[in-house]
Amino acid sequence: MKNVGYLVAATLISSILLLSSSLLHAATDGTYNLFQVQTGWDGTAADRLTSPTSDYDYSYGDEGSVTYSLPWPFTFYGLTYSQITADTNGNIWFSATGSAHSFNLANTGRGPVISAWNNDLSSYFHSGVFIQHKTGPERVVVEWRAETYTDEGSHLPNLFETVLYQNGSIRLDYGSFTATTLKDFGSGVSRGDGTAYISLTNAFGSPYSLSGRSYGVGLASSPPVAVDPVTPPSSPCTTLTGTMQVGSTISITTNTGATVGSITYPTPTTWTAGLCNLPQGDTVVTVTATSPTGQQTPTTVTINYVPGSGGAPVPAMSPAIILLAMVLLLFMSWRSGRRASC
Repeated sequence: MKNVGYLVAATLISSILLLSSSLLHAATDGTYNLFQVQTGWDGTAADRLTSPTSDYDYSYGDEGSVTYSLPWPFTFYGLTYSQITADTNGNIWFSATGSAHSFNLANTGRGPVISAWNNDLSSYFHSGVFIQHKTGPERVVVEWRAETYTDEGSHLPNLFETVLYQNGSIRLDYGSFTATTLKDFGSGVSRGDGTAYISLTNAFGSPYSLSGRSYGVGLASSPPVAVDPVTPPSSPCTTLTGTMQVGSTISITTNTGATVGSITYPTPTTWTAGLCNLPQGDTVVTVTATSPTGQQTPTTVTINYVPGSGGAPVPAMSPAIILLAMVLLLFMSWRSGRRASC
């Protein structure tokens, strides 16, 4: 009986570890989860000479900001907004206009915020903050190309972005950082009233240390999902793999004519799917995890297919073929020796 008890306890512990492994390194404030996702990058036109439209706008300078009307309502901490204000210091404000920096993330004094990098930044000499509406899937990209204030005019740009999805999900992408003076006053998401916030800085590190990484922000009941790195295929078919939370299901869509095969689940926290009929060039693949309660979290990956770029793989030789080749080589060497002695 004692052995049976040990077995039950071991099984229970293993199940708990399996469940928690899908949430490893995640942070939550009860409203949102913050977790690392497959590295992504959308980018914008990032051009100060392009005329603003309903789908594209920007601001630049020191303490600059731009207020942008969203193409659809966006819900943040339970309230729905029709516009945002992005400042040149790395922040998106929902109920405040203008610019701020180096503020207390928990209690901003300016209401709800997404602070991709809470620092004193400047784009006085070049670059700025750019906002662009994109489709397939629906999203608004806010991109910053800015120097720190102490590096102003030194041409030491820092590159990062925030992506807002129509369903309320958020992605933070960190590109490159070249600043000589690096500070972070607490970055992340916050309701701004001291009661609900998640510090990216505390959970994963300061933004300038996260170059080449991406993070997802979804409702606390939304399931985490990730896509493993994809090697650019040399044929129109490839295989996607990734991880998910226990109990979730995966659905996949593309913005091209590429077709998605059957989605299978090798383990309770992993998934795999085939993708064929890729057209030449980029295909944006959206992988969405759905929890048992119906909450959804999307993430995207771009696959670039260049026909024949990788060449055909060389088939591996079996041991029997290798042995036959060795025998043939020895026989030919023996015959060559006999002829020479005649």
